[in-house]
Amino acid sequence: MVVRMGIVPNAPDGLVHAVAESAGRCFDSVKVIFDSDHVAAS
Repeated sequence: MVVRMGIVPNAPDGLVHAVAESAGRCFDSVKVIFDSDHVAAS
């Protein structure tokens, strides 16, 4: 579950937001991929 913020997001969510905007994809799908990659790497 992701809570949308109208204020400055924390650093990881800000990075995901920037990547999503530059790739033209929605935040939610990029966030799932980003989080899955980090879980797999750990």
